[in-house]
Amino acid sequence: MMSLKAKVTAALLASSFAALTLFGITARGMILSRFYDMVLDRAFAGFSQDIAAYYE
Repeated sequence: MMSLKAKVTAALLASSFAALTLFGITARGMILSRFYDMVLDRAFAGFSQDIAAYYE
């Protein structure tokens, strides 16, 4: 049988790991979203330049 001190320690460790996991997943999603936005903006800028050059 676990003592109360061991249970509290285990609960704190579990909640810390859960918070770190949630933070990691959220941060990864935000970074990937920003990266995809930058890639799309750059691709659109290149496409716009190509269309302008074609009309000229």
